[in-house]
Amino acid sequence: MSEKDSAAKNCFEDPVIFADACNGILYKGEQVVDPDDLEKAENEYLYFDGNAEIKTTVDVAKRWKSKDTTIAVILLESQSETDYSMVLRSMITQTIGYYKQLKLKKSDHKRSNDLTDSAEFLSGISKEDRFEPIITIVIYHGRDPWDGPRDLHGLLRLDDKLKPFVPNISLNLYDYHEYSSFNEFKTELSLAFEAFSCQEDKKRLLELMHEKGQLVGTGISRFIAKVLNIKNLSKYTRKDAKGEERTIMCTAIEELIEDGRIEGRTKGRIEGRTEGRNGLLQGALANGSTPEQIAAVLGIPIQEILDVQAHLPIYT
Repeated sequence: MSEKDSAAKNCFEDPVIFADACNGILYKGEQVVDPDDLEKAENEYLYFDGNAEIKTTVDVAKRWKSKDTTIAVILLESQSETDYSMVLRSMITQTIGYYKQLKLKKSDHKRSNDLTDSAEFLSGISKEDRFEPIITIVIYHGRDPWDGPRDLHGLLRLDDKLKPFVPNISLNLYDYHEYSSFNEFKTELSLAFEAFSCQEDKKRLLELMHEKGQLVGTGISRFIAKVLNIKNLSKYTRKDAKGEERTIMCTAIEELIEDGRIEGRTKGRIEGRTEGRNGLLQGALANGSTPEQIAAVLGIPIQEILDVQAHLPIYT
């Protein structure tokens, strides 16, 4: 797992952030999922038939409950790169999850011996049995837009005449590139997506952080820092009045931009010196000096001189 995906995973482990992601992505900002109704769920899915084993792992898994009843199991995957197999990954994980539920129900019925007719005996479950829905959300935070399939049909070499007979399964994919507003998120998750969306526009990014990034929670700030490549985040961390760690993201962004300027100026000076040195070597070669003579006089490695000579057509 990349550092970006690891930071995102740690961020979405927070039930408040997780619920906000669900409400923003699934319900367009309507407050349907309450963080108090979420509990940690198993994030490893294993299928073993005696010969072969299939194991999948998701970044974060939460069980969404109402009192003692599970409404759904929600799986969240964080992606810093496009995964062209994501549709199948999601399908495999969900299928294993449903198969696990089926096995448990069969085991319960066998122990209770309560199946009543041949159809139920054949199925191993009763006519009234219902399964817990499994939902997968994919949050993509790469620099370039997602360019992979978003549903099963997009992954198949499928004739139009066959489409009606092949059930389509779509990803619940969120790609910040496709949005200009992030108001559907009610936590600092909106700040993260907005920061990602303007990372190429340093002026806009700085204005955003001065407006909204004075004190940011550690989970979100680490997520932002990994995506934007901010180093030494701890130097910008302070404790607020409640004793909770917060990050001064506006200062972190200011120094990130300034470091970029210094790096650019340094690179320009190095390139300028290299260009001038190459010009000197080209002139000496053009005047008939051999690489060995130039190396002896200037104290420059002969391979460097030979590299310059190789790019002069007159000497090749």
